Amino acid sequence: MKYKCQNLNKKLGFAWSGVCSVFRNEFSFRTELLCALIVIAAGIFFGLKHGEWMVLIVSTALIFSAEFLNTAVENILDMAYPYEHNGIKTTKDIAAAGVFMANLAAIAVTLILFVPRIITLFA
Repeated sequence: MKYKCQNLNKKLGFAWSGVCSVFRNEFSFRTELLCALIVIAAGIFFGLKHGEWMVLIVSTALIFSAEFLNTAVENILDMAYPYEHNGIKTTKDIAAAGVFMANLAAIAVTLILFVPRIITLFA
């Protein structure tokens, strides 16, 4: 049992190292994190219900996961193919499109959750 816990701790350490690396090196992740913190603060302010929090958490996790995968794809391709190649550019563009789509979905969720509340606040 002790071995499994040590193995889990190592895996969590590797994952945290990846999060820190993306935070240090990717401006877009830092921007997405700031937006997530603002949305969380708005959720607290407006008193979101449990189901609304779940949707918000899942959409935020989707953005972060897409960003992590996009960064991993870009890093692997940069190491494997340091020269310009149209196929590599297309692959990177497709990975970036995944992040874009996740962000669009999260923006839609944010608008659906908060626009009615903001309108009510100022009405």
